Amino acid sequence: MDEKDRLIERIEGHERDFMRLMARENAEGLFSLNLTMRQIKVLIVLDLEESLSMHELAGRLGVGLATTTGIVDRLAAQDLVARREDSADRRIRRIELSAHGHEVIEQMRHSGRERKRRVLRRLDEHLLAAFEQAMEALGTALEEELTEQSDHNTRDSA
Repeated sequence: MDEKDRLIERIEGHERDFMRLMARENAEGLFSLNLTMRQIKVLIVLDLEESLSMHELAGRLGVGLATTTGIVDRLAAQDLVARREDSADRRIRRIELSAHGHEVIEQMRHSGRERKRRVLRRLDEHLLAAFEQAMEALGTALEEELTEQSDHNTRDSA
């Protein structure tokens, strides 16, 4: 194992410890929602995608259409998602977050964001600048990875 791999392992350990400690506060917000993990996944997917057909949503979740329909029905009963007609094809029903669903997602984001900001304020400006630079580089590396993966998938399917 070279030095780069040892550094990566140490970073992963620090990240795991950080997330475990952060989860202590965030868990209360999630537990108070009274939602299953699959229901939370649906809310997160819809937050990222804005609106999906039932088939698209089932594909993203990796479950069958009947299972997805049941999950969506329970979320709709709690006014967390809404169904609407697809403007291009009236036979297709689109699923999207309701106003209340957007509020729930924002509450989930907010609970972790405040603690993270309090922790970051404990660092001096030099460390914050280094952290910002590292996060920017990490984002760029991820974008490159995703582009390469997409290019590879495109070549394989051609």
